[in-house]
Amino acid sequence: MIVIVDDRDIVTDAFRSSFDREGISAVGFSAGDFEGWVEAAAGEDVMAINAFLIGQCQRPGALARVIRRRSTAAVIAMNDYKTLATTLELFAVGVDDVVSKPCHVREILARIEAISRRAGLERQDHEHETAIRVFRDG
Repeated sequence: MIVIVDDRDIVTDAFRSSFDREGISAVGFSAGDFEGWVEAAAGEDVMAINAFLIGQCQRPGALARVIRRRSTAAVIAMNDYKTLATTLELFAVGVDDVVSKPCHVREILARIEAISRRAGLERQDHEHETAIRVFRDG
């Protein structure tokens, strides 16, 4: 599951629809609603999230810190206007990647996959395979 946080409904709706076309479940929140939800959500619910996309909101750095307290999932910031200062600030507060909009969801999915791979979330050895395999990519 992908969680999209943006104060503009048109953005969260568009990304949700695009992820749906790719067969990936997604949910959208405004920043205020998200902060309350992520703090109160059950640990299992938060662990089921593959990535968080943070778009336009008042305090993206604060949201990234809240996410980091609850999850190890990829955190990607989406900027309408990319500046070096903003990008560096986002990396400093724990964001894994920064993309400029417009950005196709397939690129975002590829970035999530790369972040997960680098974080060691994908198992490289298959010595201990069992009858059940869990695919975290939706």
